[in-house]
Amino acid sequence: MSSNAFRPNPGSASKVIAVTSTSTTTPVQVKDGIKNATERMFYNAGPNDCWMAWGASNVAAVIPTLADTAATGIAIPAGAVIVLGIPPDAYFAAICASGQTASLYITPGEGN
Repeated sequence: MSSNAFRPNPGSASKVIAVTSTSTTTPVQVKDGIKNATERMFYNAGPNDCWMAWGASNVAAVIPTLADTAATGIAIPAGAVIVLGIPPDAYFAAICASGQTASLYITPGEGN
């Protein structure tokens, strides 16, 4: 991770996940066109919080339900912009609480 401000690399292709109350049917991969970026910027443009998970391939997002029930991933609050160090070939899936939706934009790049 860099101490520089986040910047998308030339050739980077952002993607959006239309998040609903069921985990992304097919996890999406957001790769950098030039340098295999190790950071991703996440922007939740939706009106609701979502839960985002990542992994090597068949990842599914599951919202933790109790304090003692763990779930892989991270909460992305509505309106938040978060930059995370993620492996270059990771796949992403996201989910909202029942009856809620969000739009989660993912952009590869460098810096934080």
